[in-house]
Amino acid sequence: MAALSGGEGFLCGILVNTSLAYCWSSIASGIDLVPPIFKTTAYSHIAAGKNHVCAIRGSYYFDHEFGTVDCWEIFETWNKSLSSKQSTLFSDQSISNLVFKKVVSGEGFSCGGVRDGGLICWGPNSSNIGVSGPVDNFTALASRRASLCGISYFGELKCWGDTDLLAGHPNGT
Repeated sequence: MAALSGGEGFLCGILVNTSLAYCWSSIASGIDLVPPIFKTTAYSHIAAGKNHVCAIRGSYYFDHEFGTVDCWEIFETWNKSLSSKQSTLFSDQSISNLVFKKVVSGEGFSCGGVRDGGLICWGPNSSNIGVSGPVDNFTALASRRASLCGISYFGELKCWGDTDLLAGHPNGT
């Protein structure tokens, strides 16, 4: 694996030799949870939320660091196993043509650094994060269940989201 990210009951990674995404359940191994429409797409970054995955198109080992984003949902079936489908909850026209460098995911949201500058969030819970207006570019992004933090190119930490989860963080340092 070249990259790894986990959600509730599953893990996803990018395979070293092909840059293809591979997701598997911690309950039933050997079943690829990537929807068929995305199985042959190469990805440079991958980020799992509680029950969804977003990945940036492009080769993990290629110099071209930016790409559009695909998202899919992981859900529990009637027999308690996991399955996947192309996401309707995370398909947002406002992001479909944007080109991303980084992506992180939390519970019901994903956020990404855009090539043209700034940060954008999408998904059913994205408005709870509170990222709006012009936002700096970030060298690193990290998310939790309902919050997001980034380190700006100036080394400043900025956080958004659930204030209870952010208590004690050194904002602005």
